[in-house]
Amino acid sequence: RVSLTVFKNTFHYGALQLLSYIMPLILGPYVSRTVGIERYGITEFSLEIALFFGAMLLFGYDFTMSRKLSQNRNDRQMVNGLFWNVFYSRLLMSSVLLPAFLILGMFFLSELFTVEILLYCSLFIASRIFSSWWFYQGLEKIKWIAWGNFASKLILLSMVLLMVNDQEDYPWVVFGYAASQLTVNFLSWWILIKMEKLKAIALVAKDIFRLIGSSVYVFLNEFSVIGFAALNLLLVKEYLSPRDLGIYVAAMKIVVISHNLVIQSLSKSLFPNLALALKNNRETYFSQWKKFRFYLGGFLVILGLGILLLRNQIVFLLFGPEYEEVSSYLVYTAFLPFFKGMTNIHGWQGLYVIEKERTMAGITLVIGITTLSLLLWVLPKYGVTGVLAVRNLHEFLLMISTALFFNKLWKKEGF
Repeated sequence: RVSLTVFKNTFHYGALQLLSYIMPLILGPYVSRTVGIERYGITEFSLEIALFFGAMLLFGYDFTMSRKLSQNRNDRQMVNGLFWNVFYSRLLMSSVLLPAFLILGMFFLSELFTVEILLYCSLFIASRIFSSWWFYQGLEKIKWIAWGNFASKLILLSMVLLMVNDQEDYPWVVFGYAASQLTVNFLSWWILIKMEKLKAIALVAKDIFRLIGSSVYVFLNEFSVIGFAALNLLLVKEYLSPRDLGIYVAAMKIVVISHNLVIQSLSKSLFPNLALALKNNRETYFSQWKKFRFYLGGFLVILGLGILLLRNQIVFLLFGPEYEEVSSYLVYTAFLPFFKGMTNIHGWQGLYVIEKERTMAGITLVIGITTLSLLLWVLPKYGVTGVLAVRNLHEFLLMISTALFFNKLWKKEGF
């Protein structure tokens, strides 16, 4: 029954994700052709930095709080308290993060990275205050997450098609992302309050800080993962020409689409289910975990081979003939989804579920610092090829390390 539930939720989420990615098949080529390769690189760079600060505001609650909720879903008082304390903690953190982002952003202003884009990115970050997808995930209402993602993509596509008509309109792409996220996150937050009859509680500082403390190690891990990607992109922007930056973000976009469509679809459904299975029966948890490792690994190998064989057609379809050069770099990114998928199984579905967040944070931090240091040496000499080689090394080391530590801790502690 657990397997069928996860597959059902994964199918619902994946099907709507697939439908959601039909829109980027329109949006991606339209934006890349309309704004040009240099400005396309800047819009993706801006959104990546905004995602980094937004992830800090999410604070890893998608794992810690969804796990706690899935294991205590029948305790209405706890459910109600969790919802409001998460919201209050994000309000508190945003009062620090938003000013920090604006100050940092002023140092990167240029002819293309403008004050206008900086403000739109701030709006994108602020939208995370209302993000309640952790709650839907904890209750295994995965289809609501999928519908929310679909709605945000539809709003984004509509806004971009209306507002982006030539190269100078590229800041409106960032605004579209921000406005669509804010709209959907706020509406889903409000609907959740009504649907679950969540009654507002008083803000108690002690409860807020206890909640933040319980998620520190997950946050450090998320901070390291997103932080590596953000610093990676900052270095790439510093050393590469605007055209090479556009080529790099286009190549990585294929990885992002694969990750969101396949790995995230399974992860959203699997995590709360495995957390509940571990609480009730450890053998059931491990049996389910091994099955999904096999399913996901096999699918991602086939996906990687497909990207290798069809890379020219994929690039032409998504970006157009101006980006033809990107196809040669997909050789370096074809199996990144496999590395990331296996890291998800051993790390997020493994170490996180057995509450070894501290171990996961340590792995990510050490590997992140090591590979970032290597990037500083490789980037000036080898350009885009060097960046992608280091990114492969980074994801490969994460995959191997999480597998080794999960297997070791599972046996050592008698799980």
